[in-house]
This record gives sequence, structure tokens and C-alpha cells, in this order.
Amino acid sequence: MKITKVKHRGQVRYRVNDPHGPDGKRQRKFFDSRDAAENYVEERTADVHAFGVHFTTIPASERASLAYQLQRLASLGWTRYHRNVFGANAASLTWLSSQLPS
Repeated sequence: MKITKVKHRGQVRYRVNDPHGPDGKRQRKFFDSRDAAENYVEERTADVHAFGVHFTTIPASERASLAYQLQRLASLGWTRYHRNVFGANAASLTWLSSQLPS
């Protein structure tokens, strides 16, 4: 991600070009200070390194739902091994969670 200093109507702002925005499309964000722009870039970069581009482009509400379902599976004794063996992806986790007792 690149931080660019821009001047709009006499006001200096900092623009961040995010090639993989939260919705999967290119996004431009504007900040009043360079520090705020750098903090945003650091957070987004850390998320991408930790979870990958594909996970970070999933909307936050769906990520929360996935995390909740994985937590439910873990409480029932499911491990990463089971997810790998059964090829659990987002659709299969949603179906599987609907089959679990509440």
C-alpha cells in the first residue's frame, strides 16, 4: 500500500491506495495525518500477513460468524485435523454448524 500526500481545496491530506479493500475491490482512504495513514497501513498489512488476502476481503460480519462457528466446533472437540480431513470451507462450516446442537 502506498501513502500519497495530496492537497484538496487547500487542505493537506494523506491518501492510502489499498489494492485489496475490505470488499475485495481497490479502495482509497484519506487521513488527516501521516501517522494515521501509517497506522492504517500497518494494521492492514498485519491482517494480510496473519490471515491472507482472501480472508481479509471477507466482510467483518462474515469473519465474525466464521470465528464463532470455529469456536463452537472447537468446544465440541473438533480440531484443525478434522477441518483439513473433511475439507471444511465457509459453506460446509455453515452447513455443519446448522447440524450441531445449540
